[in-house]
Amino acid sequence: MLERIQKRLKLVFKNAKIIFATTTPMNPNGTMGENERTTEEIARYNLAAKNILKNAGVLIDDLFEFTKKFDSRYYADYCHFTEDGFKIIAEHISDYLKEVL
Repeated sequence: MLERIQKRLKLVFKNAKIIFATTTPMNPNGTMGENERTTEEIARYNLAAKNILKNAGVLIDDLFEFTKKFDSRYYADYCHFTEDGFKIIAEHISDYLKEVL
């Protein structure tokens, strides 16, 4: 599906830089929430996505790598960040976009 999406984006937006952001890890405190995904599963999906999209020339903002050092104080629950966590991520994304655009 990712291949189809990136091909369609390149077709419709011929001069656009396409950027994919990886999924972030789950709260490292180990408490399961309603979302049954695990950090290990997310890492596998991210790796597959990066392999597909890098070969297609898509830029990758690896939010997983950036946020994997976050401890549980930056999580509001099992998979969502606190306001402070989101601010740190937003600054990273802003810096990344300034760098690649």
